[in-house]
Amino acid sequence: MKPAFRIIRAALPLDLVLVIASTFRRLHAEHSELRAKGQTGIKVTSAPDMIQEWLQGIRPGMRLLPSSCRLQTPDGAGALELHQDAGVIGGGTNPNPMQVIWLPLTPIDDATPSLEICPIIPPRHYWHQPDAAGYHITREADAAKMPLVAITKMNLGDIIVMSPYALHRSYVRPWHTKERLSLDLRFLPSWADRRDRIVGRWMHTYHRGRRLCAMALSCVPASKKRT
Repeated sequence: MKPAFRIIRAALPLDLVLVIASTFRRLHAEHSELRAKGQTGIKVTSAPDMIQEWLQGIRPGMRLLPSSCRLQTPDGAGALELHQDAGVIGGGTNPNPMQVIWLPLTPIDDATPSLEICPIIPPRHYWHQPDAAGYHITREADAAKMPLVAITKMNLGDIIVMSPYALHRSYVRPWHTKERLSLDLRFLPSWADRRDRIVGRWMHTYHRGRRLCAMALSCVPASKKRT
């Protein structure tokens, strides 16, 4: 069984994360109309230079795919149901070697909403469909049976490197009292064959994509502490 994610501690410097957090918190305040529509994310079209440089050291030639910055309130409004990012990009097409980075812009503790992630890559990609707010989610019975672990402790600068096939959802509980701001960054190598992203070739390339993602998850800087 292949692992679906890895936490890398102190992957980015604290001062950089604080600047990113300040920028996106201001953007969320300027786009308060999104919350009225049930949307908690704003689109991200470019990644901070430091993140791009860090990623280039892992897998050269990565380019940014549709990404977002989400503000999750402790009341659970706008919390995302189960989904795989492979089903979010193109609504089910195949981005096989896509690399996903989840960067919390607020510390994650017992009072802060976070993520629940299946620790292993599921045996298949699940069917996704838009929810009321337009986010692609899966409600397949098989997906609901997969085990999930809650991420309850992350410091600023820590990141999660995730397979695009990782099954995950928002983690919000009644005892949460703080807001969570986070970046969902999705990258694709420049050498990736765009033809592999055609819907009709999904199952043909799925298992090859799982192997490529497992390779990407293993290629982290040796100097970083992992959990």
